[in-house]
Amino acid sequence: MSEITNRDRAEWAQQALEVYSTLIQDDPAVESSPPLMQDLLTDMMHLARFEKLDFSEVLRLGNQHYEWETEEDLDDEGDESPPGYTSVKDWSPKDKRGS
Repeated sequence: MSEITNRDRAEWAQQALEVYSTLIQDDPAVESSPPLMQDLLTDMMHLARFEKLDFSEVLRLGNQHYEWETEEDLDDEGDESPPGYTSVKDWSPKDKRGS
């Protein structure tokens, strides 16, 4: 098994956003919603509240893991997107309709 890279992790996150996008595409609030990643994080906060988790602690730990994971391989991989990568910056759930 090959070593997992941060590019792999980024691609997994992109796939999660694609799935989330299809789940919320019929939400009437989508037209005025914030960018998709923000919306997902907001919904994760709702989930944390219902699960009685401290989201700021989850976020703190996530930041800590991110720092650990990016310490070594940024020099190797750089910040460039892989070929064929589509940025999620301008995604809208309505872009995924009919997929």
